[in-house]
Amino acid sequence: MRLNKINRLIQNILLYIGIQFKKVDNFAVKPNKIVQIIIGKYELEINSRNPISIHYKKFPNYGIEIGRISKIIANKYPSMSIIDIGANIGDTAAIIRNQVDNEIICIEGDEYCFNFLEKNIKQLKKTLAFRQFLGEKNEEMNVKIEKSKWNTTIIPQAGKSKETLDIKTLDSFLKKNLGDVKSKFIKIDTEGFDVKIIRGGIDFIKNNKPVIFFEYNRKNMNKINEKGIDTIHILRDLGYNNTLFYEDGGNFIISSNLNNDQVLNQMHNWINNSSSVDYFDIAIFHSEDNDISMQLIEIEMQKNN
Repeated sequence: MRLNKINRLIQNILLYIGIQFKKVDNFAVKPNKIVQIIIGKYELEINSRNPISIHYKKFPNYGIEIGRISKIIANKYPSMSIIDIGANIGDTAAIIRNQVDNEIICIEGDEYCFNFLEKNIKQLKKTLAFRQFLGEKNEEMNVKIEKSKWNTTIIPQAGKSKETLDIKTLDSFLKKNLGDVKSKFIKIDTEGFDVKIIRGGIDFIKNNKPVIFFEYNRKNMNKINEKGIDTIHILRDLGYNNTLFYEDGGNFIISSNLNNDQVLNQMHNWINNSSSVDYFDIAIFHSEDNDISMQLIEIEMQKNN
């Protein structure tokens, strides 16, 4: 008890002079063991050093917006497939499977995460897994890899490097492995490569006009010289319109449309300078799906009331 009082006194003194210490999770020093996480009615295996291992315990509704989006889209397109790029250990697939019965195509490049993905999706019906890194063009890419085995971040290197990756475009990957697959929902979470993957799937996007839910991580995009907003303009030119923005924790921020350059530029600049939010997720709907985008906007606004 006396020690706690001393600790509080020290904290108050430090706060008075503007210094605050916070406990953070250092996953590098956590025990290297297999643990289980619960997502709806599914129990998934994961390494305790993967931050996802605590996300769903601390935030039970983490990622649940993807389930809501899947359900709304599936009501209009009941026979569609769902493509999950950057599937990690299968957590997003489990969120989706809790809401809809559509086929899920999981794509994950990291070998360690993929091994968990293969095990975890055995309990998910109509779910396939492919190990592949995707990008803007088919190439052997010289890279530096950060956060391997849990949140793989690819940094292309101009010259020779210790590591190379076989990169395929979404267009070529789907044509080779799945033929004439139809999808109305693509989720992408690839730590800065999201916009590259979109550009590498332009033909598929033109033909299918899927809802695209992707991570807009400017900190990672800056590392690989990706502007991000120019790819959003490409989607606008393809007929995409209504857009919803979510914080990294899944909270709805704002909706707009791709003709509103003021909002797009403000959000683009805000996330680059934010000290409290690392990235946001964007859901972009083709104008042919204005009806379901408006349904989703109404649902998110009601939740925030």
